[in-house]
Amino acid sequence: MTTIVSDITLWIIHVISSLGYTGIFFFMALHSCIFIVPSEVVMAFSGYLVSTGRFSFFPVVLVATIGNIFGASFIYWLSHKGGRALILKYDRFFLVSQGELQKVEKFFLRFGIWAIPIGRCIPILAGLISIPAGLAKVKYWKFVALTFLGAVIWNTFLTFIGYKLGQNWTTIQTKFHYLNLLILAIIIVAIILWLQRHIKKSRPFS
Repeated sequence: MTTIVSDITLWIIHVISSLGYTGIFFFMALHSCIFIVPSEVVMAFSGYLVSTGRFSFFPVVLVATIGNIFGASFIYWLSHKGGRALILKYDRFFLVSQGELQKVEKFFLRFGIWAIPIGRCIPILAGLISIPAGLAKVKYWKFVALTFLGAVIWNTFLTFIGYKLGQNWTTIQTKFHYLNLLILAIIIVAIILWLQRHIKKSRPFS
């Protein structure tokens, strides 16, 4: 099973190595669209490429942050225009259940609009936090500003780690081994939940 996660990691590394800044934008946009893309791997490897001279530090952070805003805005507007009904109707695609949505909304109610930048720095909430922001109809310019703030902090932190470790890229993989296992677990659980929902909704008398 860990081979699957390793393959995903290697694929991300290959795409970024091939596409450069475009690859960073692509993955960070997906990351903010509730796709299972580990920002830790994307940004740490990008930081490593900064240390080799392939990338520059601030452009990496900026491109990643713009990608975050792009992906987060997509989820924000879906929630803003479609409401809870749309999110719950297509919950199997968003990989978020009603219970999970309620937890994210409670988090949002607890911290208010500051839940947006805080959530951007918490891997599990990074993509989901755009949903309650859209449902609450937070003004879009505030949403973008706060998403930018949280994304810049998180992306700078991860890029800095990759940059400092420099040529010791294998050390990054060792440090993030626990994260790889977590990603694998999330993937497996997501697939199981999707199958359960799909089978249940396919039964006419259930």
